Amino acid sequence: MRTTTRKKLLLASAAVVVMGLGMASKPAMAFDEVNWQWDKLVTEDVIKNVLVDITVAPTGMVEIEKKQDFIGDVTAVSTISDIENNPPSEIIDGIVLVEDFFNINTVVDDATDPSTISPAPAIFGSELQLQAELLDGTLDEGTDVLDMNFRVFGEFEVDQVASELDAIDLPKMESIATAVGNNQDIFSTVSVELHDGQFLWGGYREEQEPGTAQSDLSTLLSFTPDLGNTHTSGAAYLAFAGQLGMIDPANISATSTVTNILNASVDSDATAIANNMSVEIAAFTPDDAFMLADITQHAYADVSATSMVDAIMVNNYTNFGGAGMGPGDLQIPLIRSNASAIGNNFSVNVSSPEL
Repeated sequence: MRTTTRKKLLLASAAVVVMGLGMASKPAMAFDEVNWQWDKLVTEDVIKNVLVDITVAPTGMVEIEKKQDFIGDVTAVSTISDIENNPPSEIIDGIVLVEDFFNINTVVDDATDPSTISPAPAIFGSELQLQAELLDGTLDEGTDVLDMNFRVFGEFEVDQVASELDAIDLPKMESIATAVGNNQDIFSTVSVELHDGQFLWGGYREEQEPGTAQSDLSTLLSFTPDLGNTHTSGAAYLAFAGQLGMIDPANISATSTVTNILNASVDSDATAIANNMSVEIAAFTPDDAFMLADITQHAYADVSATSMVDAIMVNNYTNFGGAGMGPGDLQIPLIRSNASAIGNNFSVNVSSPEL
């Protein structure tokens, strides 16, 4: 009984694979016939037909019919923690000059003799290197408020002084986590004709009862329309299979964590993408700046990205502006944290040389 159940489940899953991956019995036609029609009817009763006829003579041609399928989960984790940078400071000898001013404001009783307050200097310090001088003072006999101003000054010689460090020497911590299901990058200098599909999901629901699996499969077969395009039909099959619970979503996650860093700049970046595609045509001639494409991207997935930066400390460093860190568009941050979660991403760049 277990073997029979397993076989029926596998047959149901295989049927989803055949439909979802575009391996149906009818042949795929890709670029055999492409018909695009747009009839636009607006409230002014305007009927507009546009016919565009383009004739080009490219020096070359790239024609691609391909498909990417990913089944499963993708996880990327980058962690940096407990990094301490304690470089030795530069040791110098020298003379330290001290001069500062202090104000003392207090209340005294009537027994205080103001004549005892005189501007005579006092010498103090651990080795009597500093002097304190009373500059002036007042006593208000009505309120008994005593106000005095002192000057502390002097100089002493030191054997070792730790100098501050330049931020240009500050080390950098980079934590980068990237999780991608399907990825492709196409670059060409001549014209491109592209029929492409990317499909992503997590797996198959094998816990279904055989009767439920067969019923769902029949529903899927009867409900999903034939869209006339292998890839769009495959995406429709997978979309309805997910709705019926026949397949599981994929889990695409990227996590970058940076914690407990002493004296270092931080760049933390987490990127999670289900399907990613990039096409660039850098044409040699104007006629090569031509692209015909039919692109399908389908992702049944949970996509998440997390970048966490915590407990970052910097001390004894100066001149951050000189190191390129500070305000302004051209400055770089001391701490950067970026997280990007993308389902389907597609970019096209077509450039033509100047005539």
